[in-house]
Amino acid sequence: MAIRPSAHTLFAHTVWRLEAMGLITAGQVGQVVVLKEPHPCGGRTWTIYKLGLDVGLQCRQCGHRIKLKRRQYERAVKAVMSNE
Repeated sequence: MAIRPSAHTLFAHTVWRLEAMGLITAGQVGQVVVLKEPHPCGGRTWTIYKLGLDVGLQCRQCGHRIKLKRRQYERAVKAVMSNE
């Protein structure tokens, strides 16, 4: 009897393949990104602190941390500024 991979494993493999083909950008930990919508504190720049199926972002103005699903992150990013 064959062992079926879990949905999580299949999704992670699909994300990896899309990144390899250049269809989506994962970013890197420490990279600074600009989101389309500003944070309530007024800041638009965020630092990536976690990558996985969720992307963890920290506001550079007030230090608040949020997690976005990878798909939400891809839609929300306006520009990639730099690595820090």
